[in-house]
Amino acid sequence: RKTFHNSEQQQEANVKREISRVVAGLLFAISSLSLAGCLVNRLHTVQNQFCDFDENFSVSVDGGMSIAFLNPVLLYDDVVFLAGLAPQLENLGGDRYRASYLIRRDDGREGVEIPVIFAFEKQDHELRLTRVSVQSPVLSAFHPAKFPQVIDDACNMNLSFSRARIELPIPYFDRTLIPTREQLIQMAGKPTQLSHDGNELLYQFVLEGANNDELTGSINLLYGDSGDTLLRTRTRFYHYSSGADFEHGTAWAKITL
Repeated sequence: RKTFHNSEQQQEANVKREISRVVAGLLFAISSLSLAGCLVNRLHTVQNQFCDFDENFSVSVDGGMSIAFLNPVLLYDDVVFLAGLAPQLENLGGDRYRASYLIRRDDGREGVEIPVIFAFEKQDHELRLTRVSVQSPVLSAFHPAKFPQVIDDACNMNLSFSRARIELPIPYFDRTLIPTREQLIQMAGKPTQLSHDGNELLYQFVLEGANNDELTGSINLLYGDSGDTLLRTRTRFYHYSSGADFEHGTAWAKITL
């Protein structure tokens, strides 16, 4: 009887534990969806701001790329949620803050370390993103004259952030924006892996944040036989994967939570 009684108690404890897990999971899901819902609204707002670009943004290219948000919408927590880890954060005095990540190679090879700098200002008791700067020679190869095309595409894309996979056409993308294979290797360093014909490159990288936290990712690029024209790309990082097929004029992105 004692054994049977203990068995009943154990079963009851297991049931309670499973119920607690389900309740905790539901609470986490609800809170995550709530955060994601607010974030989705803010992302749509930023997308709409692209339709009146000069009133909402300022872009400069000098050793990299810097985008200023003239009417800030995104919050510090949005950046942490999207990136998957918190950046190094410091107060520059008053309501001004500076946050940073570092992108580096994950294969032990020497390569360019790329700092990603975020500027925030405290507005209505919340840190709002006012500028993103990426110091990268790859981005500095982009020509400002091509920005109107990119801006129009960002404004007119019919995106649904609620779908797991997003597909969009890119029929008019000008691939002269993108460095050739040799230019890319010169700027980014020797790839982690290189195909026998030299046309497919794989780079593995690490995103470093605060408290020595880090996440790994990869970028795969396929060039044509001459090495002058980029054909396809595929990127994996955190919960995100994306790719582009420039020959067929399509791009896609997927979020897996």
